[in-house]
Amino acid sequence: MAEKSCVEIVLVAPPLSWEGSHRMDIKPPMNLLYLASYLASKDHSVELVDVRCDDLDLESTITTVTELAPNFLGFPLYQGTEEPTLTLLQELKQRAPKIKMILGGPLATAVPERLARIPEVSAVVVGEGELALQSILENPMSEWSTLPGIAFVDDKGDYHCHPDRAVVKDLDGLPHVDYGFVDYAKYVAFQKHLSIPQSVFMTISRGCLYRCTYCATPVLWPGKVRRMSVERVIAEIKYQQERYPGLTMAFMDDSFFADRKWLQDFFKAVAPLKVRYATIGRADHLRPEDVDKLAETGCIYVSMGVETGNSKMQKVIKKRLSLERVAPVVERLAKHKVFAKCFFMLGFPGETPSQMAETINFAVSLRKRGMSDCIFFPVNLY
Repeated sequence: MAEKSCVEIVLVAPPLSWEGSHRMDIKPPMNLLYLASYLASKDHSVELVDVRCDDLDLESTITTVTELAPNFLGFPLYQGTEEPTLTLLQELKQRAPKIKMILGGPLATAVPERLARIPEVSAVVVGEGELALQSILENPMSEWSTLPGIAFVDDKGDYHCHPDRAVVKDLDGLPHVDYGFVDYAKYVAFQKHLSIPQSVFMTISRGCLYRCTYCATPVLWPGKVRRMSVERVIAEIKYQQERYPGLTMAFMDDSFFADRKWLQDFFKAVAPLKVRYATIGRADHLRPEDVDKLAETGCIYVSMGVETGNSKMQKVIKKRLSLERVAPVVERLAKHKVFAKCFFMLGFPGETPSQMAETINFAVSLRKRGMSDCIFFPVNLY
């Protein structure tokens, strides 16, 4: 019997490019941290190679991975990281041909067959990764066609993709995020260097009620919205605060305010903890009293996607934001000295220069009402 590797799977967070030095992100690769934390909780041996944080070049990354000698390698795939990821994958396959290569992430979910047909790729995870990766680790390749969330090409060249996805139905069952898989002190130092809140990050829901045309969420999570209970969220806050006292809790959910009952329960539960937290959400989900509660319970930062200041384009992109409700929320946040940041997009298909000008003017008006910061993104079609 062949000796089993001491590391079952290595998850690799690739850079945007292998050229030059890598610029760190303010947060670690949370997708991989969630996967690593989950697999470790199921007694699987996992390592995470954080290329950008450790500023590894291509050769150093290959050396690091091959020395770990895992059975599997997992890569998250985005449009912007496809080229460097596939370069790394192909180089690793040449030097360590026995390692099985697994692709996941947004691009893998969008075009699984194209990626599954890459000769070096063993399997593609469609949708969420926790249960799918666990099943790959615990089942022989002969059974992969029976596993939800798995796509692959067999030895005959036939493509298989299970019609179902492997979905974590109860998010409360997920383990707390283990930041020990990365050098988190580097992230805290980088956040401090940028003069932004020093934070640990958390996602408390999956999916979205909305189906905005520009967003990947409807493809990645086509089902109902799942949300952690308030009790589970509070337990995670306490867990992370014990390990990283004084850091801000940064919630990464696109629509933190969508469930009004949940939000009110959260306000009651988080207030006694005296923690600072940051959120993302829609301005038209917030009533004046909600803004007051955010400030009272420790919220210091709210990000809001506006995208367009033109009401017609709001309908075209299916965001349908109530634009008249944005400025009062921004103004009230400013009154409470809560940092209010808005996101905008320019260049939607069919958008006219005058409509883009409306968006710019809308941002200017919000700035006058107290908006702390904003970012404009040019629309890219993938």
